[in-house]
Amino acid sequence: MANSSESLVEWFFQLIKTQTREVMGKIGAVLWAIWIQRNNRFWNGSHESPERTVYLALEFLFDWISVQEGAKTVSQVTPSPVHQHWQRPLPGFVKCNIDAAVFREEGKSSWGMVVRDSQGRFLHAASRVVNGLFHVRELETLGLREALSWIKQLGFERAIFETDSLQVVQALQNRDADLSEFGALIKDCLSLLQEEHFFSVAFTKRQNNVVAHILARNAIRYTDFMVWNDPPVVIQTSLCTDAVNS
Repeated sequence: MANSSESLVEWFFQLIKTQTREVMGKIGAVLWAIWIQRNNRFWNGSHESPERTVYLALEFLFDWISVQEGAKTVSQVTPSPVHQHWQRPLPGFVKCNIDAAVFREEGKSSWGMVVRDSQGRFLHAASRVVNGLFHVRELETLGLREALSWIKQLGFERAIFETDSLQVVQALQNRDADLSEFGALIKDCLSLLQEEHFFSVAFTKRQNNVVAHILARNAIRYTDFMVWNDPPVVIQTSLCTDAVNS
């Protein structure tokens, strides 16, 4: 029995050395849930299936993580050097990538948005083209504002929004008084974020935002606002690449 206990302890510490913090968080949550279920069975005679125990453990973990992120309203700005590809969101969350484009010759501007789940599966996409030329930071913020409203209308309660505009994410974090048009748009986005405790905004590298970029560049082919519930042909290859690499 002592040898078994020692082996279990050795196995656990070996995991700590070799696994990521995300994996260890899940293992810790499951072990905690097993202990709780053990006590409930012993003292109360209640019983949960192993599947249910794991589900409750991970649900608790993801709720805890999302509350920590929600308290910040937006994610840390500093991009992670490890993430060289698009990353899937945590289970229970969706991720919405946004990008914008300017068509100077046509005198138009646009943005594109794509929503995927924790398995990297396509859920929805949209794009909008508007008349007029905008400064890039205003255009990126317009896209984010619409994405926040759109995701809320779709009924998603837990969402991560990614943009490759570092200036926009920093403005959301700083919350400095800004009476410009850009400042007014940032204020709109902050108001939308405050309404949804499990919405957050993060910066990502441009190379991780390819699908949204393609949608924004192709938006000029359409009129006003377009929505897809099946992936349009122009992004199918990039969606597959992201899913494989994430």
